[in-house]
Amino acid sequence: HELRTPAASIRSLAGTLQANPSLDEAQKAMFLSLIVAETERLSRGLERGLRIVRSMETPELDRVPVNLVEWAETACTRWSLQIPSLKVEKSGSVPVSIDPERLDEALDALLDNTLRHGREPVSVSVFQEGREAVIRVSDAGPGIPEASRPALLQKIEGDIDDIAGASESVRGLGLWAASEVARAHGGKLELEEGSAVTLRLPLQSDHG
Repeated sequence: HELRTPAASIRSLAGTLQANPSLDEAQKAMFLSLIVAETERLSRGLERGLRIVRSMETPELDRVPVNLVEWAETACTRWSLQIPSLKVEKSGSVPVSIDPERLDEALDALLDNTLRHGREPVSVSVFQEGREAVIRVSDAGPGIPEASRPALLQKIEGDIDDIAGASESVRGLGLWAASEVARAHGGKLELEEGSAVTLRLPLQSDHG
């Protein structure tokens, strides 16, 4: 359903536009906006599939020095249409040595889970805590029950088509993939009280 649902929606919307040439400009704009949104959803599904395949192997990192605050602001702009309430909460400069592309994948997995299972407003907080850099994604939803948290960070085995049919499995796969990216950077992912998911990384000076 990750790819079939948005593809079917795009086909239906485009068919409606084609069959009704007399629609006024406002109606056409609405349909086109929906088509764009579903196209982006389809693209995210394809990217998610690629992340799943890549996550089955140990990530190879291409590290560069980055201000984590600036990285987060740039990364979150991709989600502004899907999550209008999304904001970045920041405090000063947070220097890290990361692979931006792989960390993008981790944040995308966390925000996609929030989009599917959470509730707006959504925030991404970036700050330094002790000798760690912290990325915390939180929303207004009820969060993950404490008893379910350990299993959601375990690698999920099985056929991708079977996994896609279970929302909690897909959620767990996204969290596990983000956790693997954090681990490869020398950090970790934590499921906290409420709806917060926190990714911890060593500061640049701590990594070498």
